[in-house]
Amino acid sequence: MAKILVAGLGQSGATAAYRLALSGHDVTVFEAQSRTEVGYPWRDDVRFDVFERSGVPAPEQEGALVQKGSWRFVSPDGKNGLNIPPLAPMEEVSVARRALSAHFAKIIDRAGGKVIFDAKVDRLIVENDRVTGLVVSGEEHRGDLVVDATGMYSKLREEVPNRFLVEKRPEDSDRLDVYRAFFKRREEAETPVPACTLHLKHLGGAGVSWCNLSQDGTVDVLIGRVGNLSDEELERSLADLKKNHPILTDELILGKRVKVCVRYPLAVPVADGYIALGDSAYMTMPMMGSGIEAGMKAAKLFADFADENKITDFTAKNMWPFWVKFEKGDGKVFALVDAVKRWALFVNPKDVDWLFSCGAITGDDLDLIASTDNSGKKIPVFKMIGKVFVLLKNPGLVARALGAVLRGVKAMTIAGKVPKKYDLKKIDKWQRKLEKAVRKADGK
Repeated sequence: MAKILVAGLGQSGATAAYRLALSGHDVTVFEAQSRTEVGYPWRDDVRFDVFERSGVPAPEQEGALVQKGSWRFVSPDGKNGLNIPPLAPMEEVSVARRALSAHFAKIIDRAGGKVIFDAKVDRLIVENDRVTGLVVSGEEHRGDLVVDATGMYSKLREEVPNRFLVEKRPEDSDRLDVYRAFFKRREEAETPVPACTLHLKHLGGAGVSWCNLSQDGTVDVLIGRVGNLSDEELERSLADLKKNHPILTDELILGKRVKVCVRYPLAVPVADGYIALGDSAYMTMPMMGSGIEAGMKAAKLFADFADENKITDFTAKNMWPFWVKFEKGDGKVFALVDAVKRWALFVNPKDVDWLFSCGAITGDDLDLIASTDNSGKKIPVFKMIGKVFVLLKNPGLVARALGAVLRGVKAMTIAGKVPKKYDLKKIDKWQRKLEKAVRKADGK
């Protein structure tokens, strides 16, 4: 069996570590933070079945998983909103990030792996164009494979030899610049129903904001913009949220600025002795940056691939079939979403206001999107016909939206045509073609 070094106890790295340890590999995870500080100090939403689909036992700690709240989507001008119907109980849950990290540390240990905290990964060890280990807190550690789960701005990814075509850094348009904060609630204010409100293109910006009443009674605020969120825009957005949400006070409990990945996955995440997973490989839903589910599923896919094919020599060539399988599944879907998103985030806010106000988007539409069980749920034919007539009142918007969807379908088609064999010349050509298709809305 192989000696595997995992950089980072994020969800993807932790899932890979757990699954590979179960298969008998010698797995060590190096985490820079202390045991109690791993992960963001807040909750994020996931579908509960991601644990089963990733081959990971769900956390049993009290409060680690709670029922996700219902959402209301509000138009840019704030005049119209649509409620997303609640999902079935515990179909989608809110998971405490730090509790999830602690859970992963426990199950990795039980599977025979090791997690070392307060262990800062300094750099890769590269010999003869092959990654052979890590330097951690000044000490060398050798291994057959390095799993890079250090995040979107991975320094390790930048050190991979150039010949493997692994992209070094994301562009500004690939990220959401986010302010996430928690405030004390105003007790005398009426409890909002639903508890969570998402503002699309808030104040006309290229991004979103939300104001949610959390399970613990605090008010969860997020303000995110593609590229960069200026201090001025942050102040204006926060002031507008306070104006429109009486439960939100000025009493800040916790506030943090973070960069969130909102782009299609790396075209090439593998090199000899190296693989990027999770945010390090841009495995997030490009519309909102949710990477927990995508990273966990991909990590299981990789671990199962390595186990089924009895891989102990982790060359780029030997690992490439795993990536082909990923691209033909989630990867191509993310390419489509990213291409459409690049248009949608910069569409005229007035067009979005019109879609909300004219009835082109309804609660029934959101119900179909929100639930994983759509059996028996259909939009009646007469309503579909009605939508067509409504949309024809704004042919310019329809034409632009159709163009964006077609660009997305083209990007998805290209992603699905990933070269089956590890041929760097063909992969380079495919990678350039895919990037051009996805980034067309950026003018590139």
